[in-house]
Amino acid sequence: SGDSRIHAGLALQWFGGPGPDLMVDRHLRGPAPLSSQGRLLVPGENLLVAVDAYNGTHLWQRELPGSQRYTMPYDAGYLSLSSNTLAVAVRDACWLIDVADGRIASRWPAPQPSGIASNRHWGYTVLVGDRLFGTTQLATASRTQPSYEQIDVDYNNDQPLVTGLSVFQLDATTGRTLWHRERGVLLNTSLTLSGNRLFLVESRNPELLRHPTGRIPLTRFLEREPWLVALDARTGELVWEKPIQGALARSRNVLYLASSSDKLVVLGSHLDPANDTRYSVETLSTADGSLLWTADHLARVPGEFTHGEQVHHPVILADYLVAEPAVYELGTGKRLTDSGGVEPWNLIRPGHSCGTLSAAGDCLFFRAGNPTVMDLRANLRSGQMPAKLSPSRTGCWINMIPAGGLLLIPEASAGCVCQFSLQTSMAFLPRSP
Repeated sequence: SGDSRIHAGLALQWFGGPGPDLMVDRHLRGPAPLSSQGRLLVPGENLLVAVDAYNGTHLWQRELPGSQRYTMPYDAGYLSLSSNTLAVAVRDACWLIDVADGRIASRWPAPQPSGIASNRHWGYTVLVGDRLFGTTQLATASRTQPSYEQIDVDYNNDQPLVTGLSVFQLDATTGRTLWHRERGVLLNTSLTLSGNRLFLVESRNPELLRHPTGRIPLTRFLEREPWLVALDARTGELVWEKPIQGALARSRNVLYLASSSDKLVVLGSHLDPANDTRYSVETLSTADGSLLWTADHLARVPGEFTHGEQVHHPVILADYLVAEPAVYELGTGKRLTDSGGVEPWNLIRPGHSCGTLSAAGDCLFFRAGNPTVMDLRANLRSGQMPAKLSPSRTGCWINMIPAGGLLLIPEASAGCVCQFSLQTSMAFLPRSP
């Protein structure tokens, strides 16, 4: 992680991993694994499995009844790891779990939004030291029931996104509410914590507060009073806000935020007249919301809408913004070109583009048929091709985790019927260039 370079190297096969009956079907796009201080925490079906990241030893397993959520491209993360403590949203409360042994240290209920007496769950979850951030949402907002129909529908265009009703911060040691904001309906995919700023997209359309499920299409969410908001994460006070306008207001599939240092990236996608997905990008100053640059690009896969082409999440890699398939200079918005310096460089993955990129150092990690690593700078300089790591499948969201000096790929191919499927967990050691 950090500035260290990770290259394709020696594979260490771990334990076979939790059985398929414990795992989330890959097509349901479950939450990402987490890793810290030599432990890897792998979410399964309403449970969590902890393993030693360096040798795969099974450490403990904890049932989390009622916690499961699916289709994470349209939702917010509900697991967060800070040092030796895991925070996980379970129905209407957040459980704090000691990652050394799986012991539940505390359970804190979500603050009640005014006018909502029941039928609310804890949504977005982030733990930073003794600060616990969360949102409240309707119990029906997140996708919690697996089905073939859900898989079939949620891979298509214009699917509804999960929203919240309020955002808050608790003292993680006492459960005391430090601040609580109720100003409109929050878009789960937008919530982003960076330094002492909490960013989100908020609709102040009062009709949405009465939405029966809390799962709202972007067409409706953005039609009236959508705002990009920056809060002081320590106090909950408004720092700045600006309306969502222009190309971003045409977003129909996703609307994501990502932040690094003093820059905030806003990315949305919609169907282009060319029957392709068009991505719109804005980069703003985190200090005051002033616009730094804008750009847009096509996914370059016309007619393809069933393998994640329209829900690519942006990845900030040092001074680059990877907005698949384009790569921009984060500071200037200049799109990177091929080694000849003429044509725009595009990240074209072999095979399907299911799954979202993860990154560390100079490397991108992604599914391209198989788990694959690409040294981005080397590719831009000389056209060096990506390296296939193993004859296995990754998940359909995020499960390649560069952490602790390793690349961790816990098994996440349950439900895959590909001929080369090899269901096992793996770790990769770095290799010197």
